[in-house]
Amino acid sequence: MLRGNQNIVRGESLKILARWFVKTATVINVSQPYRLLWDADRRHQVETGVPANVRVSLYWVPEPDLNWVQGSIPSASSSAGASVEGLTELIGLTHVCEIQVGNLVGVVIALPDRLGGAVVQAPGAPLWPPPSGGVVDLKDLQHTTEAFDGLVHLITRPSAFWR
Repeated sequence: MLRGNQNIVRGESLKILARWFVKTATVINVSQPYRLLWDADRRHQVETGVPANVRVSLYWVPEPDLNWVQGSIPSASSSAGASVEGLTELIGLTHVCEIQVGNLVGVVIALPDRLGGAVVQAPGAPLWPPPSGGVVDLKDLQHTTEAFDGLVHLITRPSAFWR
């Protein structure tokens, strides 16, 4: 899948590809001098699946490379117009890691439990949770001119924040 030998990703392959990106994002976070955002319980959940409140999306870039960048969500808003000031600390606990393998870029967003109900707008097409229909065609992915230029945005509802 990562080398372009397979275009259609469905079923168990969706989970395998998502877990590969999540595992890699976890290792990057744990091994680099950055805030540890994957606690031990969540790291061990990757052994059997994609942990709860983790999103993965994919997009294509024209220049192949092997690279990554990590950080947190740069912007947030409330769907009900409520203040997002109380979200600042939670947003800081969110891990965003973009991993480029060849021309494919995977965006991994790990939300803290209290933001699990939030809507995440990320560059590319959703890979995990699986999209409706359960199929991703890698040929149809969004193409961007640069890797890591996509902006991740969080939209939360007050009920999602307090759940």
